[in-house]
Amino acid sequence: DWWINRMMPGGHVLGIYLKATGEAVGQANFLEENPEDGMPWLGLLMIAAPHQRQGVGREAFGALATYFRTTYGWPALRLGVLVPNTTGLAFWRALGFEQVEEKGEDARRVFVLERVL
Repeated sequence: DWWINRMMPGGHVLGIYLKATGEAVGQANFLEENPEDGMPWLGLLMIAAPHQRQGVGREAFGALATYFRTTYGWPALRLGVLVPNTTGLAFWRALGFEQVEEKGEDARRVFVLERVL
């Protein structure tokens, strides 16, 4: 993932580590500017299964939101969630993301969500 994302202009991959132990527990990737809409996009926020549902993803996103706002000055961030991914959709909505668009067809149908940072 790191190599593929690095080949995209403005693509970045960040590791997610536990504060207490320094253990790597996930990753996030983002695109500074999506060529389709000019917006910054979070492509992935993934937490290893043993660390899910413990607040790690919520804490990681909070740190990312601060990083995006202070480092890049972004006012908002977008991401996409496949329509069948109800758990992921609930997670992002709980973090304040709202649907701004729906794209694709059938199994590739995606909710485009956005949140002010």
